[in-house]
Amino acid sequence: MRRLAWAIALSLLPFAAGAEVQRDGTFLAERTCPAPRAIRDGANPGQVQVRAGQAYALRGQNRDRPTHYLVEVPGAEPTRRWVEVECGRLAENAEAAPLPRPTTSEDYVLAVTWHPAFCETKPGLPECAALDGADFAASHFVLHGLWPQDAEYCGVPAGQERLSRDRAWQRLPPLDLPADVQRDLAQAMPGSRSALDRHEWVKHGTCSGLAPGAYYRVSLALLRQLNAATPRDLFEDSLGERLRAEQIRGAFDQAFGAGAGQRVTVECSDGPDRLIVELRIALAGPLGPDSSLGPLIRAGKTRPRGCPVGRVDGAD
Repeated sequence: MRRLAWAIALSLLPFAAGAEVQRDGTFLAERTCPAPRAIRDGANPGQVQVRAGQAYALRGQNRDRPTHYLVEVPGAEPTRRWVEVECGRLAENAEAAPLPRPTTSEDYVLAVTWHPAFCETKPGLPECAALDGADFAASHFVLHGLWPQDAEYCGVPAGQERLSRDRAWQRLPPLDLPADVQRDLAQAMPGSRSALDRHEWVKHGTCSGLAPGAYYRVSLALLRQLNAATPRDLFEDSLGERLRAEQIRGAFDQAFGAGAGQRVTVECSDGPDRLIVELRIALAGPLGPDSSLGPLIRAGKTRPRGCPVGRVDGAD
């Protein structure tokens, strides 16, 4: 009986305390999963999660044939947390290529789309099938992405990077976003119907140093400021007409201060009837949900003018 009790006690130790087997390496989360402090009772102070597309330092596992890995979750208290093995995969130190790190640069590009023109070029996409003049996307800039300028695919598992590059975005893991961010993103990023939000997170957001919810909260805040300013009014007042890049840049100077327009590139469709599809706006500085768009633009790097003249398309 004493031997049996001792064996049972030993079998429970990994679930109540530290790892039975120490390991070094990297855990690459392929799903968003809870990360409790203890396996046995599932206690999870702070309701900590590991996030899909993020890399975590590996500290151990609960047995030789593990059900859980012990990882470091920055910002958690305590930082060492357990995660189920099915939540991701390992890259041993001896075998893993160096992982890209989140950007240390404060240079970004905010890419915004004029959706009716985009849908003229991609009419078969779900976000274009039912577009009409009453939609938000018919009269406002919508979000393409917020792009750190010195890195892509930071700590992203190779399989997810392949899916992103191959445009198999619906097969990427869904993002675990706060309800208000998910709601606002559905309106401000019509491409999320084609899983653009997953692709943009995997390619760009993972290099921002922010969690998915914070990354999209910042992106949406910047977009709202743009849509409340002169450039959006210029586009709405010019439906069906042609605009020169100098006019668009002038609207940015008027809204955000002298020199802001030099940070804007105009992107047009190909063909004789060139449609203005997108604006790409340089930003520089620390980003947060309360950041003011004007100072960020004026601090950004100057950009080429891009398309010299194009037509502002309206929803049919």
